[in-house]
Amino acid sequence: MTVLRRRVFACAIVLAAGWSAAGGAQAHPFHATFAELRHNPKTHRLEVALRVAPADLERALRRRVRAPISLERRPDIDTLIEAYVRDVFVVQHNGSAVPLRWVGKEVLSHQIAWLYFEFLPPTAAAAVTLRNSAFFELASKQINTVQVTSQQGTRTLTFSPGRREQSRRVRLGPPKSRGPVPTVSG
Repeated sequence: MTVLRRRVFACAIVLAAGWSAAGGAQAHPFHATFAELRHNPKTHRLEVALRVAPADLERALRRRVRAPISLERRPDIDTLIEAYVRDVFVVQHNGSAVPLRWVGKEVLSHQIAWLYFEFLPPTAAAAVTLRNSAFFELASKQINTVQVTSQQGTRTLTFSPGRREQSRRVRLGPPKSRGPVPTVSG
């Protein structure tokens, strides 16, 4: 995940600079997450880096455990975050949940935290269904964006509360053949 982490970190720096310039540190006027999901064709894993606002994450966890939460001070925080992510970021294959493997987290500032996890679908070229409902319980205008990169190319998915269909189907394997390529003889 080192290449993924570098790309995600670069995006985080650019976004943080933009938020600071726009006054994002003073208020929390928008509620959004951004995830990069990459299909690794060598390991067949779906590697995910999910950017969240630490304040939103603490608020969601506080609602679950009904106790004060600090991402920096609570010894079992990774376990709590992993349980939350399992419930809100779901990958399914043929109707069954694909197990999530927690990798870790980075809290870069009071505005940005990255959560890293991965899934191992049961087949190498599986199509999966994806759902990201992070923080829907907190904000009616929450927007969750997932950029999916696979052998099919890159596709951006958007999830928000109130939409009828909250799952999206994603094909991971190589593009389907469109038949033989015509040849020109001369």
